[in-house]
Amino acid sequence: MPLIIRGYGGGMSSRVPLDALFAAYLHDLAELARLARKEQEEGLRSAQSLVGKLVLESVRVSVYERVFLLPVVADVLPDGSARAQSAVGALDSLETRAAALEGLDHSSADALAPLTALVDVVEDLARDQLTTLLPAVAEALPERDLMALGERVTPTMESGATHSHPKVTGGHDLTLWPQRGVTKALRDVLSAEAATR
Repeated sequence: MPLIIRGYGGGMSSRVPLDALFAAYLHDLAELARLARKEQEEGLRSAQSLVGKLVLESVRVSVYERVFLLPVVADVLPDGSARAQSAVGALDSLETRAAALEGLDHSSADALAPLTALVDVVEDLARDQLTTLLPAVAEALPERDLMALGERVTPTMESGATHSHPKVTGGHDLTLWPQRGVTKALRDVLSAEAATR
């Protein structure tokens, strides 16, 4: 089911603040998740690289929200601490579902169930944040603060936009089905990148 973005007037703000960056990113992640599942269901070899990319982008969303978005949520919303804590639970679930794909035989029917579980978590997270959390942040935070946070996130997003991430250790190839340990390796490198912003 396509996600409907309420609170953004049918489109993203041209100022591209933090809330719009995350809204676009969550939308893209949900689209990628659905495409990866579709190709896996059809038995296409290209599903391998899509699932590798899906794991990368899922971990990226988890790390970026923890580093950039959730401190803002906790600080500016009246119920921010509770909302941030709830979001951490959703992000933990996202990473757990991504890690469940590691080491599976991509051609096995057994790979479809954990992939579907990840797709479901991605869609739930995107729907909740696009319709409630991000519009609330956009409403509560002054534009200059949104702009400043957006500037911190944008370069970090651009650094690993391809299927493989240049700094991931352990010989992980994200153009293939996720190998064991890739989720942790991605979390480590993306956390280190985000910490420099």
